[in-house]
Amino acid sequence: MMGKISAALVGIVLLLALSLFGQIFENVDADEFTVIQSPAGTLRWYMTPGWKWQGFGKVTTYRIRSIYEIDSKMRFNDGAHGTLTGSIQYELPRDEGQLTQLHTKFGSQEAIQNQLVKTIVDKAVYMTGPLMSSKESYAEKRNALISYVEDQVENGVYRTRQREERQKDTITGTEKTVTIVEIVLDNGVPKRQEQAVLTPFGIKPFNFSISELKYEDAVEKQIQAQQQATMDVQTAMAQARKAEQDSLTVEKQGQATAARSKWERKLLKLRL
Repeated sequence: MMGKISAALVGIVLLLALSLFGQIFENVDADEFTVIQSPAGTLRWYMTPGWKWQGFGKVTTYRIRSIYEIDSKMRFNDGAHGTLTGSIQYELPRDEGQLTQLHTKFGSQEAIQNQLVKTIVDKAVYMTGPLMSSKESYAEKRNALISYVEDQVENGVYRTRQREERQKDTITGTEKTVTIVEIVLDNGVPKRQEQAVLTPFGIKPFNFSISELKYEDAVEKQIQAQQQATMDVQTAMAQARKAEQDSLTVEKQGQATAARSKWERKLLKLRL
């Protein structure tokens, strides 16, 4: 009888231990950091994989590297609007002090992305728009657009100044007033309206990429018209070069025919 009671007690203890195991130990994956707040309120960071002591503490997990999917509005200096979609990756610091600062201010991975990374990236995208026209954004300044966004995300938003300029519309030919926005430079280095926000937290943004820059319908039509005009010019130039080459070919062929006829006449005379 006592044996049965002992076995039952052992079973109960084992079941209790198994049920409590998830509150005693925590498994940390290789691609994440984990912070455990003890019942007394002490924070302990674990940055290596494996089973760690939890001790009934509160567990919060952060991914070391994450990706933010961008869907941001842009307004260009010619008044046109667009929507930029793409992505940027970011990496959390390995410094416990910076991690604790992030954890106490935001409290979760989702909050860091939505309240910090998203805010900074969307602002950098929006502030880049006025630095170029819609036409420049899909043509000659496309690489600059990427560079401007990356730089402002990492180092802070530019200080800019505005000036108005009369320009001729490439499609309609009519003149219009355009507000040109320029970066304020100091010895060739951009001045900043705001200092970097991610850097003090140790967050490293990288690999910004654009999947699409969609313009409003009127701008899309202008872009298509400009692209068609460019293609027409290139086609006309190619046709002109071909016509010139054909003319030279005909001329050379004519010279060869005349020379052959002349030689044949000389041979005929010699035979006579």
